[in-house]
This record gives sequence, structure tokens and C-alpha cells, in this order.
Amino acid sequence: MADFSRHELKKNELEDIVLKIADVAKNNRQLFSGVSLTIVVLIALAIFVFVRFQAVKVRAEEKLAFAQANFFQGKPQDAMGIFDEIINQYPGTAAAYKSRLHKATYLLEMQKYDEAEKTILPVTENGKPKTIIPLAMSLLGAIRENSGKYKEAISAYNTFLDNYPEHFFCS
Repeated sequence: MADFSRHELKKNELEDIVLKIADVAKNNRQLFSGVSLTIVVLIALAIFVFVRFQAVKVRAEEKLAFAQANFFQGKPQDAMGIFDEIINQYPGTAAAYKSRLHKATYLLEMQKYDEAEKTILPVTENGKPKTIIPLAMSLLGAIRENSGKYKEAISAYNTFLDNYPEHFFCS
């Protein structure tokens, strides 16, 4: 009996599989063509969706940078409009959650506590990236504290401390 290496056995198995596929394709040309075309279309569609989603993310981040520039140049009303636009046009993106954080910070400074709390709550629940959640939790505590909701503020701060004990805010 001849000795075969593992490599030779795998090569033969692969060759057998390829030959079987070629035989099926040869005997069922229409079926094979239909399946092949469907696979190619699905791959092209997946690539299109992925590229489009990446373009949307880039556009949202560009708008966020523009809004932040307006905010820090002393044009908070312009920035607030852009923050709202990002939140409405790109919900669920990291840029939308960051916009909510900036908007809530500004509303806190303007002493619009109820609006600030409504703005920041979605970030505390499922913000993206996850590193933004502790910042939102601490901001929520500050908003509630400044609005006189001390029990709710304590609850927000305790949740922050329980969930993020190693955060740099805690040191």
C-alpha cells in the first residue's frame, strides 16, 4: 500500500469537489448560471450598501466637525442647527450621539434643563461609541442636579459609579 501525505489527500479531496461542481454545472447550465448570477448580484449589492453606509458616516462626521467649529467660534445658534440636522438625518450614527452630547451641554449652560435631559437620555441608553455613555451619564446627573431633581441626580451618579468605577471621572 502506498503512503500518501496529508497534503496529497487534501489536494485530491479538493480536486474531487471541484470536479463534482464542474460536472453539475455542465449538466445544469441554466441552474448554475442562475445561481452564479444571483450570488454575483448579492455580493455587488452588499458592497454597494457597505460603501454607501461608510459615505453616510463620513458625511455625518464632517458635519459634526463643522458644528463644533461653529460652536467654539462663538456661533452656538448655528451649531445647534447643525447638531439638530445631524440628529435628524443620521440617527443611530456615532455623530448623532456626539451631537446630542454637545447639544445637551449647551442646553445645560442655557439652563434649559428639560430639553437637555430629553436630548441626552438616548445617549445614556445606547450611545455609540460606547465610550460616550459614561460622559452622557455624568452630564445627565449634572442636568438633573442643576434642575433641582436631586434624587434623580443621585440615581444617575450612582449608576455611573456602579457601571464605570474605573472611569477617569472617578479618580
